[in-house]
Amino acid sequence: MRRIGKRSKSNSKKIFKTKTASRVLEDAVSFHGAMVEVSVHNAYKSSLFGGGSPITVAAERSVTLRDSNLTRTINSWASQF
Repeated sequence: MRRIGKRSKSNSKKIFKTKTASRVLEDAVSFHGAMVEVSVHNAYKSSLFGGGSPITVAAERSVTLRDSNLTRTINSWASQF
């Protein structure tokens, strides 16, 4: 088995103002025609449906696999990793 990179986790207990500011890692690799994307974020503020009071979104790790017409995303939140 080959490994690319290392497992990244949230690295701050701070709550960031935006998802972009909370980014720890965002990477993608094309492998035998399939695209694998990994995104890791610290906790951040967001508003539901673009308005109203902001909520805190837990730190998250997201892995997406795209191949032809297939897209699958797996999310895990801070308590799971």
